[in-house]
Amino acid sequence: MDGGMAARGAAARRQARTLAAGRGRRVRAAGGVILAALAVACASSPRVFVANAGDHTVSVIDGGLEREIAILPVGEFPQGVAVRPDPPLVAVVNSREGSVDFVDPVGLEVLEGSVRVGRFPMHAAFTPDGRTLVVANHDSRSLSLVDVEARRVVGEEIPVGGRPQRVAVSPEGRLAYAVLQDEDGHLAVVDLGTRRLLRRIPVGRFPSDLALSPDGREAFVASFDDNTVVRLAVPGGEVVARYSMDTGLGLLFDPRRERLYSIATMDGEVVVYDTARERELARIPVGEDPLYSALTPDGRWLYVVNGSHGNVMKVDTEALAVRVRIAVGEEPTDAAILP
Repeated sequence: MDGGMAARGAAARRQARTLAAGRGRRVRAAGGVILAALAVACASSPRVFVANAGDHTVSVIDGGLEREIAILPVGEFPQGVAVRPDPPLVAVVNSREGSVDFVDPVGLEVLEGSVRVGRFPMHAAFTPDGRTLVVANHDSRSLSLVDVEARRVVGEEIPVGGRPQRVAVSPEGRLAYAVLQDEDGHLAVVDLGTRRLLRRIPVGRFPSDLALSPDGREAFVASFDDNTVVRLAVPGGEVVARYSMDTGLGLLFDPRRERLYSIATMDGEVVVYDTARERELARIPVGEDPLYSALTPDGRWLYVVNGSHGNVMKVDTEALAVRVRIAVGEEPTDAAILP
C-alpha cells in the first residue's frame, strides 16, 4: 500500500474508533431544548435527526424552517441514527456506551428504555415492519437484533467475520447487509430468520458505506481506500459494474435520477455520479470532513453532515449547489430523515 492509500486507510480506522473526540458540551434542558411554537407550526415538514458525537446529543432540523428546532441529550458518542416512518420512531446508536436510545420524533423526547448491545456499535437499521432494529457492533464483529417494542436484545449476537461499520436491511426484511470495515473489505450477508452469516462478498479495501436499490436486488458499496464503488447483484454478490470516483465516509443512491452521491470526506466535497452514463456530473464543495448524510425520499434535498464544523449543508440536487448551512451540535457524525 502506497503512502496515499495508507493515509486513507488510517483515516478510515480513526473514524471508526474516534470520530467523536468530544471537545465540549452544549447547554440543554433535561428534556432537550425545544422551540415548541416552531415545532408545531412546521409539524408537516420533514425532520432531519443528526447524531452529535462530540456533545452526546441529537439535533433535530426542521426541513421547512431550515434550522435546528431541538437538542436532545442521549448516550455517549452517538454515531448512528435510524428512522422508522410508521409509526414514527428514531433509534440512536451510542458507540462508547454500547447502547441504543429511542426518540419520539413527534413529541421530540428521548423515551425510557435504553438497550445495551455489543461493543462499540456504529450504525443500525430497522426491518421494514419496524419491529426489529439491526445493530452493527464494530468491536464485537457482530450484529445485535433488538425487539423494538420490548426494548431488549433477542438472542445472542450474530458473528459476521469482520468489523461492521454500516448496515442495511432488504425490502422484504429477510436479509441484513453489513459493510465490514477491514483492509480486505467485504459485504456480509446475514439471514435474519436463521441468524446465520450466508456469505462475505469482496468489495475493496476499507469499505465505508452501502446503499440498496429500492427493490433490494442491487447494492452499491464504497471502498474508502480504492476510490471505487462496486455495484453488486445481491444476495449472490455478482459484480454488475465498478465505478471509479472519490469516496469517503458516506454513499447515497437516488434511483429516480440513477445517481450516486459519494461523500468525499478528505476532499470536503460531494461527488455526484451518473450510473446510467457512468460519468461524474459534478463536485459540490460542502465543508470540512463531510460524513454520513441523508437524502430525502424524493431525492430533492441532500443533507450533508460536516463533522469538524458542527453544521449540516442542505444541498439542492437540481441546482447541484448548497442552499443553506444549518448549525447543529459538536462533531456531528450521521443523519436520518423522517419525511
